[in-house]
Amino acid sequence: MRAPAVVFGTPIDPLTLRDAVERCVSAVETRSFLSIGMVNAAKLVHMRAQPELRRSVVQCDMILADGQAVVWAARLLGRSLPERVAGIDLFTSLLGESERRGHRVFFLGATREVLDALLAEIRRRHPGLVVAGARDGYFSDEEAGAVAEEIRAAGTDLLFLGMSSPRKERFLETWGERTGACVVHGVGGSFDVLAGVVRRAPLAWQRAGLEWLYRLLQEPRRLGPRYLRTNGAFIRMTALERMRGASAAAPRPARPDLGVSVIVVTYRSAGYVTGCLKAVDRALEHARGEGITGELVVVDNASGDDTVDVVRGAAPGARIVAREENDGFAGGCHAGARIARGGHLLFVNPDAELEPGAVTALLEAARRHPHAGIIGGRCVTESGESDPRSWWGRPTLWSALCFGLGLSTAFPGHRLLDPETPRPWAAPAPGGAPEESRVPIVTGAMMLVDRHAWDELGGFDRAFFMYGEDADLCLRAARMGYHPMVTSTAAFVHPGGLSSSSLRKQVMLHTGKVTLIRRHFTPGTRWAAVLLLKSGVLLRAVLSRWMSPPDATRQGRPTSRRDDWRALWAARAQWTRGWPSRSPS
Repeated sequence: MRAPAVVFGTPIDPLTLRDAVERCVSAVETRSFLSIGMVNAAKLVHMRAQPELRRSVVQCDMILADGQAVVWAARLLGRSLPERVAGIDLFTSLLGESERRGHRVFFLGATREVLDALLAEIRRRHPGLVVAGARDGYFSDEEAGAVAEEIRAAGTDLLFLGMSSPRKERFLETWGERTGACVVHGVGGSFDVLAGVVRRAPLAWQRAGLEWLYRLLQEPRRLGPRYLRTNGAFIRMTALERMRGASAAAPRPARPDLGVSVIVVTYRSAGYVTGCLKAVDRALEHARGEGITGELVVVDNASGDDTVDVVRGAAPGARIVAREENDGFAGGCHAGARIARGGHLLFVNPDAELEPGAVTALLEAARRHPHAGIIGGRCVTESGESDPRSWWGRPTLWSALCFGLGLSTAFPGHRLLDPETPRPWAAPAPGGAPEESRVPIVTGAMMLVDRHAWDELGGFDRAFFMYGEDADLCLRAARMGYHPMVTSTAAFVHPGGLSSSSLRKQVMLHTGKVTLIRRHFTPGTRWAAVLLLKSGVLLRAVLSRWMSPPDATRQGRPTSRRDDWRALWAARAQWTRGWPSRSPS
């Protein structure tokens, strides 16, 4: 079977209508469960902003392109989908197959009047079809369990859900397997079409991919604003993905076996990784006490020393990926994510140490804020004081100007003149609510990413070898409708920079800054922002001949040594072009 075509993080099966029917028949004949998800342009747009809907769809066993726009977008992004498989076409084909094979079908949804008209039409078309039962869709969530039991008691082989989204996806996810049906297919408004309530577009319109236009002409006042909103958003999503370069197709995300996968990427980290791994172990143990399952995945980027041996000794239960190449932090994170089994991915730097309740706190915050997508915690010093480097402001042309003129150094922490520096955490009140807020950029030192968000965004951009990949991911996530945030209840210690010499770190850091500018600034401002970045480095290099930089206490963040700015300016040819683009692997 061919690999799914991943479109905006959704793995769509590259099947024809005939292929899909055969899979359904096989599921009934072998008495196995097959849930079917259908996606069109509007649903993919809604899935971006509704994590619950996204989870319900992505966990389906077979996902098909119900809209021609999805097929076109897939091909534009380099994916391969043979054809549109309309939900109503699959529905009617399965009715015919069920009549021939004696399979029992159940219809759930619509009003009683529509359901009666549907059954009358189906008896006319398929007089030999065995109808196990039918029920309208007007029941409460409290009654859903009894409805599922009714379907099971009827000996149902195929269940057709004539409900709208996201209700049918929620019912399928919660009760699908409990109905005892082998195949569950959400057919949406197909009941109305077969019942004669709604007219379907002529075949010529269907083949041209203009069925949506036919429906619009039928109901312009109701559908016009909706189509303008969703179709416009879908076109923007496709254009942005095309410009960014479509990410490689990932395998279908399995139904998560675990609550969280903690991923640590190492490179010559033998001297300090033990503390990180022991802290992760304690945090996972705390999470297990709260009913949260998890695992530790360690990826070594070809250290060439005894790092892997140290990891094996410090974390004997970890899943270890010993790579033969070092393609950067982002590449290592992708290697870990490929084997991770958790519904959330928690990326932790090898020199960071989680407090025991950090994993639990992050997952609780994710439950409270399902639209966040990305959640960070509170960085603390080794003495337990809050370190503001838990998040960062969005880079803008104004923040570049403040750096270029030296204002961000002269007025550290100033809301106007140092806009990228985070605001300090408030002092925790005894018994008070946790401090939680949306932020532009969550630090990658400890970053929890919802698995579906990771797949939709394509993960970290591999072009960033090191530094800047966390900012890029957060900015892309916000553009896709997520709301990155931090919570004070998840604390971690992060000294920072232990794996890089000062100049090497500064070169990579500024290479990342330039790459971020080229990715997220408008074309007319990119050159100015890069020029201001260079001007700021030159200004500090010149001034460092006569004065020392402000100390870290005054700046509220680590500062570079005076010699570093001169060395960084001398090495400007290494960083002013940014990281080169890389093909996804």
